[in-house]
Amino acid sequence: MIRVGVLGASGFVGTRLTEIFHLERMAEVVPIVRSSNSLAGLARFALEWRIADALDYGALVEAFRGCDVIVHSIHGPNELLVEAPRVAYRAASRAGVRRIVYLSTAAVHGQDPAPGTDETSPLHTRHPVSYNNAKVRAEREFQRLRKGGNVEVVILRPPIVFGPRDGWVTSMAEAILARSAYVVRGEGICNTVYVDNLVHAIRLAMTADADGEVFIITDKESVTWSALYRRVSEALGNHWTVPVIEDPAVIRERLPILAKLKEFAPVGAAVPFIPRGWKIAARDAINVASVALSAARSAGRHQSVNPWQLPATPTPAVPLSVALLHRCRHKFSYAKAKDRMGYEPLLSLDEGLERTLAWMRFVAYPVGPRSITDPGRAVR
Repeated sequence: MIRVGVLGASGFVGTRLTEIFHLERMAEVVPIVRSSNSLAGLARFALEWRIADALDYGALVEAFRGCDVIVHSIHGPNELLVEAPRVAYRAASRAGVRRIVYLSTAAVHGQDPAPGTDETSPLHTRHPVSYNNAKVRAEREFQRLRKGGNVEVVILRPPIVFGPRDGWVTSMAEAILARSAYVVRGEGICNTVYVDNLVHAIRLAMTADADGEVFIITDKESVTWSALYRRVSEALGNHWTVPVIEDPAVIRERLPILAKLKEFAPVGAAVPFIPRGWKIAARDAINVASVALSAARSAGRHQSVNPWQLPATPTPAVPLSVALLHRCRHKFSYAKAKDRMGYEPLLSLDEGLERTLAWMRFVAYPVGPRSITDPGRAVR
């Protein structure tokens, strides 16, 4: 039986992957987490778990030993996402790992990619959302390392991953219950992939003849953000209509000074060779300077405010990443994954949504006994 190490096993995808692989005996699973505190959810299984920080080369070598495949599924600050591939690849090579399956994201194409975007579309690091740029750099680093290394790499790009215990449908439900939910424009496409479908794709990627390949992994159906919010609202027995904001004020991400410096090619090229302690000290110093500068600017703005003037009517403001997601015009295709790996979603979008809502009912959200009575209502 193939032995799979799951780096980031305590995360949403990592936990579900570990459950499925172990319970269905698809592989011998080795959960790898940053600390023992992260094992609370996985401790119910008799597994040979291991502890290693994603940037600790020595600990990763020991954690990877004996594994045929490593599923790289970590989350964290952008700096971690960019630096982790180099450390993981070196450790995998030293430990004798055959392949790394890296979980990237469809967001490397942006939250609102141009129609027709697929795996062949060129990537760039000029996105206004820094997370997207970090994942692009991580992909490029894995691909660069593969060219000169002996560990195979397969990259998967899932979009919105949802399912029981997720951060998407549950956050929608909480916003709906709090009457703070909204949809920007309303007809934008929500590119989903149910978590079990993604796990299925990971299993295929572990053994497929696909070294060096990149695959977009999605559900089959198409659903708009408005339709998805409406279905969750109906499942909650909520008769409140989620408002549609046509032209909201947009909150743009303010990139830290250090992130801007990395955009400068010579600085970006030198970063991997700078000792981690130096980088932490530099980052802290820059952050202190940034806070001081922001405070000075804020003080200047407050001094110019007329205390006798009535405030302007507040304008709804949404994060830029959300505004772009809600306006998405493109439904991603999994055609390449189907052709090269035989991937087809195991569950429909409605089945995945019903399972997610059933879990929410189990953990005391006010979800009715049967949430989806018309299988066609959530999709188009």
